[in-house]
Amino acid sequence: MGCSDGAPRIAGNLTTEDWDERKMLLDGDDATDADWRKAVDDFFLQRIQKRYLDPIKILQVIGDGDGEGFAIVTIQCALIEFLAALRSGKKYTTKRGQVGENEYNSCRELFRDFLHPVSPFATCFPSPESAENFYKFIRCGLLHEAQSKSGWRIRNIGSLPVDHDAKTLNRDSFQRIIERYIDVYVDEIKESKPLKDAFLSKFTHICETALEAPRQP
Repeated sequence: MGCSDGAPRIAGNLTTEDWDERKMLLDGDDATDADWRKAVDDFFLQRIQKRYLDPIKILQVIGDGDGEGFAIVTIQCALIEFLAALRSGKKYTTKRGQVGENEYNSCRELFRDFLHPVSPFATCFPSPESAENFYKFIRCGLLHEAQSKSGWRIRNIGSLPVDHDAKTLNRDSFQRIIERYIDVYVDEIKESKPLKDAFLSKFTHICETALEAPRQP
């Protein structure tokens, strides 16, 4: 498998064609726990390792504490949105008003409904408002203006991943929370049909989007 001529890559060398084959297996009644574990390893873990976790680790290693935290947390925010959308099986749409069952058009709601109730993020975000503050002042600040806002600071010191009173985010401790969630998710999906259905939906959306992109001549 992997890197068929012309087929977009979606996880390492695995392509949209590889996903089509794997989805047929996972959709069938004969799919085993081992089949699902391999799919999670091949598509989910490989995708986030190559695109998010490895780049964050590189920045942590080579950084000198002089601003790389902004790049780290920007990547973390993109990863969180992917993790939240994967958990719900939804894709982003620019449509306004009513959206489809497997679509979302409000990143604010996606972040709030993921960070506040879902473990282990819930330990860092004890209320919907605290999750919304992260979205507004960290995520949106970094993505739209390349800075945190409303007095929030990004640090690599301190005992708390997120200190709402001091308005500080410890980017290294927060990364450990993200990685702990990933470990929990990998265990959860083995026993959860809703998570499996969402996994199939999200990766199918990923392939559809990849195939819509302009092709190289």
